[in-house]
Amino acid sequence: MWEVVRTILVLSHGQAQVERGFSTSKELMDINMKQRTLVAKRAIVDYVQHIGGVEKVNINKSMIMAAACARSSYRAYLDEQVEAKKKATAKRKRESEADELDKLKTKKARLEQDVKTLEKSADKLAEKAEATHSHKLIMESNAIRRSVKKKKEEVVQLTTDIETKVKEMANL
Repeated sequence: MWEVVRTILVLSHGQAQVERGFSTSKELMDINMKQRTLVAKRAIVDYVQHIGGVEKVNINKSMIMAAACARSSYRAYLDEQVEAKKKATAKRKRESEADELDKLKTKKARLEQDVKTLEKSADKLAEKAEATHSHKLIMESNAIRRSVKKKKEEVVQLTTDIETKVKEMANL
């Protein structure tokens, strides 16, 4: 029994190996380093430690080719990132243009509905004025017709704005 207790007491209770790993990772890290880069650096350090030092690294043709291709691979990665940002920006712009187009169409529909309602109201006032021979009702009817005319001009302007926006969206 004494042998078992003695063996247990001899075992290390420390976290030295884990702490060494943290120290190595801290030495590898740079400011704004991405996780992918840290993982690659850590793999290199682990490999060099595994084989027993930098002097024992076997430099062969495939390693030389990989080093030569690394820069072009990195450049391709950066180009992909730039392209992805451009696509995201274009998508956001298309979405905002589509939202603006929807707002214009909604506003146009609302104005057209207002025009119809006002025209009906002006017609009713004109009929009532004709029946009662009231000048006051004719004046009200004419005032409503003037506002209808302004709203129709707004509808025409909105129609041209919508057409322009559709052409702009076609070019995106």
